[in-house]
Amino acid sequence: MDGWISINEYARKFNVSDITVRRRIKQGRIPAELKNGKYYIRADQRETPPLPTKKAVLPPPPPPPLPTATTDDHPQVVAEEITTKPATPPNRELVKLYDRYLVELKAKENQLVKKHETEIALLETRLSKKDREILSLKQQIEDLQLLVKILENKL
Repeated sequence: MDGWISINEYARKFNVSDITVRRRIKQGRIPAELKNGKYYIRADQRETPPLPTKKAVLPPPPPPPLPTATTDDHPQVVAEEITTKPATPPNRELVKLYDRYLVELKAKENQLVKKHETEIALLETRLSKKDREILSLKQQIEDLQLLVKILENKL
């Protein structure tokens, strides 16, 4: 296609990744045409600037200077009442969702603790049996060693 380039060619030309180009096509920032299952961009096409999605928020103007009263050529600042906005109450739905999530997490935690408690008890039982077997085997070894000494002394 004369005058058209692929996403990869466009990405190389403007030194961006092909994923970025695809995302910008979906956002409408880069006009493209879909032909035979592939997107093509005009070779002379530059990215269009994104449309503003929010109004620009300007910082609030600085507060006016505090009034002063002079006494004996010494300026004094006149006290000014400070007002604060009350904190906005949290979104009740968000709090409910958070509480449900906490309940679910606690339930899963309890399940895991119970599961592991059972596994630990089982392993402790097996360990106790192995300890008894080891003691029994040690006793048998001692008995056999004593018998070997007795037999060696008789020979």
